Amino acid sequence: MEGAIIQIDKQSSVTSRVDLEDIAYFGRGIGKEGDVILVEALRSYGAVSYIETPSGRLAKIHMKDKLLGVLGNRDATRAIVGRIPRRGIKVTRNIRLHLLCAGGVIGKAVSFVIRHGSPLPVRPVGLAYNDEGKVVNIKDYGIPWRKHLGRTPPIVMLVSTSMESGKTTAAVE
Repeated sequence: MEGAIIQIDKQSSVTSRVDLEDIAYFGRGIGKEGDVILVEALRSYGAVSYIETPSGRLAKIHMKDKLLGVLGNRDATRAIVGRIPRRGIKVTRNIRLHLLCAGGVIGKAVSFVIRHGSPLPVRPVGLAYNDEGKVVNIKDYGIPWRKHLGRTPPIVMLVSTSMESGKTTAAVE
């Protein structure tokens, strides 16, 4: 796909900190966790049929939509469990991946809850590369570390190892 102009139909929230100007082209390669990837939806329905955009809006996915997401793992035992091999995955148009969550995590589904429907299958268009030929990864867009925060409001963390464990309920009550 080098040199071709490719339309991104929907950008997912997991890529919200990525500067789209940094993406020079999409191509093949070995994708690792956190790598930005453009995929094409192979149908318009599945366990996840909406994508959360960087603004937080849910946008309906249509067949052939080009979705900008990130390769990753998800262990949602009450929804979809999916993985990317630790050594990486060969990204070509011949492989099939799945949308693992509305946030835009893309991987190979290994299990799912039948009553939610099967995972939405996607076909890679390509990994995102910058103009230096390096794969774009979300770790490159992290918030810089600060040794001292200065005067800030208290920081409260709600941490859990499972979905539906009460994190949101605890936060709002």
